[in-house]
Amino acid sequence: MTRTRNEPWAWLFGRDRRVTDRFLLVVGAVYLAVVLSSHGLGSAPTEPFRSWRYSQGVVVAAVVSVSGLHGYLNDGLVTGVALAYVLLVGVGAAGLVRVGVSPESGANAYVYVLLVLPFAFAAVLGTAGFVVGAGGRRLLRRGREQSPPSR
Repeated sequence: MTRTRNEPWAWLFGRDRRVTDRFLLVVGAVYLAVVLSSHGLGSAPTEPFRSWRYSQGVVVAAVVSVSGLHGYLNDGLVTGVALAYVLLVGVGAAGLVRVGVSPESGANAYVYVLLVLPFAFAAVLGTAGFVVGAGGRRLLRRGREQSPPSR
């Protein structure tokens, strides 16, 4: 039996709860893998990804792609933003993207950079991914419905 939601909840959290749960589980596992591997293995494996422009582009592409894929498969704006937030916090906590906070800045700067700033970016990137994914699916479905029958 499929656990589906009605239309207003589907726009926010996704049509199928199992798909939403699966996406959150995979992103949580990726978060743990990134954080643990970067801290456990040191900086040598992640050094090629630490170029400022390269790492920013990869992170943005990954976040928008994950949110867009979820939007395409299942809808869920809030879930898309949550997926983006977990990925951004993981990348920040792992140190893959340099955030420019010095130890002298204090604990408030770390809280801001690791928790508040990723939420602002997650809201923008997660919403963009959702719009691209869900909008793309709707455009494809509309194109199939309006195409003339083939002979």
